[in-house]
Amino acid sequence: MKRFVWILAVSLLILSLAACRAGQTPAAGSSGSGETADAADGSAAPVSGGGSGGGTSEGVLSDWGVTLRVTQASATGLSYVWEQAGGLLEGELSTGTWYEVRRLEGGARTPLPYQLDNVGWDAVAILLPEDGSSEGEADWEWLYGSFPAGEYEFVKEVMLLRAPGDYDEQEICVPFTVEAVS
Repeated sequence: MKRFVWILAVSLLILSLAACRAGQTPAAGSSGSGETADAADGSAAPVSGGGSGGGTSEGVLSDWGVTLRVTQASATGLSYVWEQAGGLLEGELSTGTWYEVRRLEGGARTPLPYQLDNVGWDAVAILLPEDGSSEGEADWEWLYGSFPAGEYEFVKEVMLLRAPGDYDEQEICVPFTVEAVS
């Protein structure tokens, strides 16, 4: 029963976030949902991943022991793996279906505009297993279209839920490359 209450609370929080985002369509050059994440102490701290060359790239939330790795990327989507090990967990970690893609160019991080006028996200809580891993995919052709070759950043939100209404959120950002088609 306790687990059901946690899942219900997380689902309601994500539903609230999704409802707020459903009416938002970032314009090219806008700041989107922010370039920094709120650390557990409430301060803003940049959260970024490693290099974006060949192979995998990753983003890390070291205080929660979370790593997000892009394992494969194309012009229309990517595959990723979540891992959790260590960190200071005082609750359950989860994410949702929302994501954002930003273009990396000349040191700037520009959220890409949606190709649709009205976008909504499923309000589900995807639990991240403690001391475990899980896989996911993002197919953005419906949302953004197909990307030209270049450097990008995949952004997800992670929530640490301690109790209903008592939670912290952080963004995790993973750079990736879309290669030119030869």
